[in-house]
Amino acid sequence: MTTFGMSPTGFTPKQLPDVISTLQANAQTVFGDLVQLGDTVDTSSDSLLGRLIALVSPSIADLWSVAQSVNDSFNPYAATGIAEDNLFTIAGVTRKPAIASTVDVLLGGIPGTLIPAGSLVHATVTSQDYATPADITLSPALAEQVSVYLLGAPVTGHVYTISFYPNPTSSGVPVTLANITYTALSTDTAFNVVTGLAANCNSLYSSQFRATVGTAQQGGNSVNTLSIESSNYSTTYTFTADSTMAFLSCQTPVTVQCVATGPYSDPIGSLTQIKTPVYGWSSVNNVFAGVVGQALEDDVTYRNRFLSSASGSSSNMIDSLTAALLAIPNVSSAKVYENTADTPSVSPAMPPHSMYAIVTGGASSAIAQAIWDNHPAGIATVGSLTGTAYDLAGNPHTMYYDTPVAVPIYISLNITLLPGFPTTGNADIEAALVAWGTANLTVGTVVQYSRLFTPINSVPGFYVNSLTIGTTASPTGTVNIPIAYNQMGVISTANITIIS
Repeated sequence: MTTFGMSPTGFTPKQLPDVISTLQANAQTVFGDLVQLGDTVDTSSDSLLGRLIALVSPSIADLWSVAQSVNDSFNPYAATGIAEDNLFTIAGVTRKPAIASTVDVLLGGIPGTLIPAGSLVHATVTSQDYATPADITLSPALAEQVSVYLLGAPVTGHVYTISFYPNPTSSGVPVTLANITYTALSTDTAFNVVTGLAANCNSLYSSQFRATVGTAQQGGNSVNTLSIESSNYSTTYTFTADSTMAFLSCQTPVTVQCVATGPYSDPIGSLTQIKTPVYGWSSVNNVFAGVVGQALEDDVTYRNRFLSSASGSSSNMIDSLTAALLAIPNVSSAKVYENTADTPSVSPAMPPHSMYAIVTGGASSAIAQAIWDNHPAGIATVGSLTGTAYDLAGNPHTMYYDTPVAVPIYISLNITLLPGFPTTGNADIEAALVAWGTANLTVGTVVQYSRLFTPINSVPGFYVNSLTIGTTASPTGTVNIPIAYNQMGVISTANITIIS
């Protein structure tokens, strides 16, 4: 006989049929003295008692379901949602939050134009909208690029001058980085002047700027223009021009944030559409790829991370450091090696008594702090990348680590279509493979050939004729792909070929 409720073996809830059976049995006991000897209490579905039982039993079954949920909230293998958060946080492992992607862009237009906070630009690759974080005023005093023109006809003998210096300077006082000049001749036109200024800039400062000559419309007239643009986009400048010239346009940098959270990856040149019209704002472009965000960690991934990593209080330093690294926002994978011997190790190549962390994603400062907080005193850290951590006294310490070497995984799939294959079937297969790779291919993890059939077969309506994989285009392999200790396999849609 089944024992319902809490027992030494766990909690067993009543299902709806169990509730109905219990109420029917109770009715026989309670109302049995009201019927003739030898008769039974009628609890059939058509009887009054049967209908009353049918009325109340679902609510009672719901209460048993609630009790089951309460019991599960204390079970790391069954808790979900906020119950999972509360349970795992006690052990020092918190759910990774949703983070929006960000992209550094250049906003171009007429100097003095105010672009309000929340103005939207559109990404052509991910089809996502990005918003400006605050009011932005386009200004030559905070620009990566400017365009200037002459206000009138060239003045013979006048020294046309444009100056620019970086923002900010370490002393806080502007220091002239560059002056470009051109002395006008009596036969010069505006074109000659801007061409002379461009030549002077490219001759003196070609490693820092690009100067080009063009034409533009100003006040209904065509004017010759000089464009001066930063070569590396890593520094903003303050540009000034003498009174005979004016700024036609400028480009001011700003970091925009995706309206939606999640891992949206926007390559260079993909944020080019203005979605919020503003008079005087004419262009947007990103010269760097965006910083990819992350979705809210789902229950299964959160549970697996909790179960596979030790909490921050673990006495095992490797587990503690791994857990701390995995808890950093945007870190998707982490692997920690140690060499406890008195001699160097070969694979990984590590000096004696050292730790080597290989991390995918995350900010260098957060990674460095996690390493500092979780590595034993006197143990060296290894890697080609550095970050600065601080002890309790505020003293800086340089920590070393690496990011894994990405190994592109090429997949060639030949399939025969069957009824029920979705119109988006090829894209669905590609997405399933990419998702599987993201979830399963971590640092040093072998790419198992047979496991790829799991995501492939998650899409209905076809059968597989052949599957080949490799690390180069047109793969021919049907065996596992070995991955070195400092590598990580990466599956992308660009490297998947499906023939049907």
